[in-house]
Amino acid sequence: MKNPASRTPAIASADRSATAVPAVLAPETQSSPLGMDRRRFLQTGAAALAGGFALLRSGDSRATDAPKWGDYPDEFKGFQLPTQLQAKRVLEVFVLGGLCPWETFYASDDPAYGQKTGSQWWTFQQGADNIPTLAAQVPQCKGPALVDFAVDSLGHPVKFGILAEPLRSRTDIVGRMRLHVLSHGVYPHPFARPLAATGLSGGSPRLAGLGTAISHYQLEHSPGVIGAAAYVLTEGPTLLPGASRVGMHPVGARPLELRVDGNPSALFQTIVPEPAPVHQLSQAMGASFLARHTWPGKYGHVRSASLANLDSIDTQLGGLKELGLVLSPSDFVSPPGSSLYGAFAYDLTQTKLKLAAKILNNTAGAAKHVTVVDTGYSAGADFFGVQGYDFHTAYAKKAVDRYPMLWQRLCNIINSPGEFDPNKLDLADTLVVINSEFGRSPLPQDYQLGRNHHPNAYVTAMFGGPVGTKQKGIVGAIDANSLPVNPLTPAETRMATLVALGIYPFSKETFEFTDVPGAKTVQEALIKLNQVVLGVQA
Repeated sequence: MKNPASRTPAIASADRSATAVPAVLAPETQSSPLGMDRRRFLQTGAAALAGGFALLRSGDSRATDAPKWGDYPDEFKGFQLPTQLQAKRVLEVFVLGGLCPWETFYASDDPAYGQKTGSQWWTFQQGADNIPTLAAQVPQCKGPALVDFAVDSLGHPVKFGILAEPLRSRTDIVGRMRLHVLSHGVYPHPFARPLAATGLSGGSPRLAGLGTAISHYQLEHSPGVIGAAAYVLTEGPTLLPGASRVGMHPVGARPLELRVDGNPSALFQTIVPEPAPVHQLSQAMGASFLARHTWPGKYGHVRSASLANLDSIDTQLGGLKELGLVLSPSDFVSPPGSSLYGAFAYDLTQTKLKLAAKILNNTAGAAKHVTVVDTGYSAGADFFGVQGYDFHTAYAKKAVDRYPMLWQRLCNIINSPGEFDPNKLDLADTLVVINSEFGRSPLPQDYQLGRNHHPNAYVTAMFGGPVGTKQKGIVGAIDANSLPVNPLTPAETRMATLVALGIYPFSKETFEFTDVPGAKTVQEALIKLNQVVLGVQA
């Protein structure tokens, strides 16, 4: 099966059609032990230096047949998703603090599922702070308490709870949603978040964000396209550091972090285009620098990871300047809003999601992946003194206040059937991933009416792109004792997202096929990622 066609370069490059690469330089097109693909540094000679960094970014058209990073090896091409099924872009919403499944995506009113013990869905159905009474006051929760969704791997019917009403009312979304039951044993936020974001533990040298791998692929396959391929929209880099980790990838593949905290002035000053004379000067200095590292009459400059990183960084900076032409200061201004408990100053959830849609819909750019780190609607602490969804106390009040608002904001940026708003995302070519570091406990925490961390059995979700109506359903199960049955790992959902984009998930920079539990061969691993995680036949 063929790989997707490369995107048209956004900038003109120097003529690269004149001279063939001598056979003696053929090994330069292969990957080095550091993972740097030297194909990008073979140029057409000293004359090409006038093009400076722009020529480097445009790549070498004579090496288009050489294997590139992220390509499926010939023996495994039959496992690659057909081009028409692949997603073109990915929006990932990371619910910071822990996505609770019991009143949202994995609800059950079966008495055997917690009625006697007051666990799972039954925990906050009665009492002073009960969810039915509180939800009745929220405009986004006008519907039945539970709505049928699908059966899990135990054959048990799973329902969507009232706190997922904005999503479940969109049949076009729920009709193609695939839930994944996940499990791991990491309880603290600082360790669980990188695991969820990368699929790897903190001690791994391969620890890198999913967007980093996607950026690496973009650098190899569409080097002429200016701009970052991956973005992280967050209030601060410490909230989800794993999302922008580089690991063993080229440093230029690092996702671009944009701070969205209600104050756009400081950020936007960094992305305005530089004056033309300054740009011309930097290009000339760059060309001069490369000339000093190129033997006279040779086709490529000296081998150097530092030079490769310099080129990658320049590529990203060029995209940063371009971003200043696409976005405006108003895009970073968060409007005020109101919730069940009063008015708040900044609707950061709305701002981040709208920004994500605008970045992904920018056809002139290279954006393929955007992570929205959602901490709730407000900057910093809210009415309860909490940031995100880490609800250890007053769970019912906080959950009713925040979950419906998040899902409504997400629905607002997705086109409905028959809607063709260019400012929204289309599920035909966009994969939406809902992720979190873990779930929340099935039993209340002590006597504080909260829910504790629960990585043992929780759910994440995918919909859009290759995950269509035939893929609707649940992978794995959570039983009546709140224990996982046939769960996935965070690594498997990370690998499957790469597969959905047509990217080969196994390399020294990303994952081993043994990171897929139970797989004894690469073929078995790819089959599981395709057929089980995504539910798609390659």
